Amino acid sequence: VQRDLVRLSTLEVSIEGTPGRAGGVALAPGSLLSPLRFTDDELLALALGVKLTARLGDTNLEVASKRAAKRLEQVLTERTNTRLNALGNALVLEAPSQASFSKVASHTLLELAEAVHEQRTLALRYAAANRKESLRNVDPYGLARLYGKWYVVGHCHLRLDLRTFRVDRIRSFNGTSMKFSKPEQFDTYGETVRSLNQAPLSHAVFCKVRLSMTLNEASRLLPSVDGLLEPDSSGVLLTAQVPTNYLKNLAVNLLVLPCVVEVLEAPELKLAFAEISAKAATLSAR
Repeated sequence: VQRDLVRLSTLEVSIEGTPGRAGGVALAPGSLLSPLRFTDDELLALALGVKLTARLGDTNLEVASKRAAKRLEQVLTERTNTRLNALGNALVLEAPSQASFSKVASHTLLELAEAVHEQRTLALRYAAANRKESLRNVDPYGLARLYGKWYVVGHCHLRLDLRTFRVDRIRSFNGTSMKFSKPEQFDTYGETVRSLNQAPLSHAVFCKVRLSMTLNEASRLLPSVDGLLEPDSSGVLLTAQVPTNYLKNLAVNLLVLPCVVEVLEAPELKLAFAEISAKAATLSAR
């Protein structure tokens, strides 16, 4: 018994003891789990992950992230807990946009992610934007989240081509016995952006902008813009279908770029620039 107690103490498992004839030794609540320690980088990643998840605009995920944080507190050392709480209280992130969010059950995303990982073909019953349903087999290559919605992208056996499906429009799905090989270096996010830019979206504006900078510079300076960047003879072309309530966000992102910005398509984007300019002029005159 004494040897076991020493071993538990070495593992930093909390032990509660009561002396005397009626006393005894017991493990403290939660002590069956070894305490967790993190490096500074891991702590920052953990704090950011919890805060970002809570701000995705999905109430279910917000509640789940808070529950997960509470459970972590039970197994973290006191020092780690203190540092994590300090980070959580100090970090301030941008408010989520007012885009329309689609709610998807967590188990749905987990099951889709498992199919991606196992490279297993799925049989989908999918409802298009016009609510017309179809049955099809799909090889899921990856999951992506854009403009508050979840998408699964992969090879559609019905269309014999790559397709992107909104997860909230998948009425049901089942794994099949068929397996597939995912293409090497497949860019799930890039393919999702490309697909959405090609398909007509309701309440969205098609924007085409030329930037006098290199593709590497544009990719580095516009990480939060969901659009397609392509090299052009005069720089870089940005094409994107932007929800109307995102236009001013895009305009601000473009305004701060250290290059010439030329709007080729989208008078609505030019109007957003004009509104921002008028507000800036008013504020500067005060």
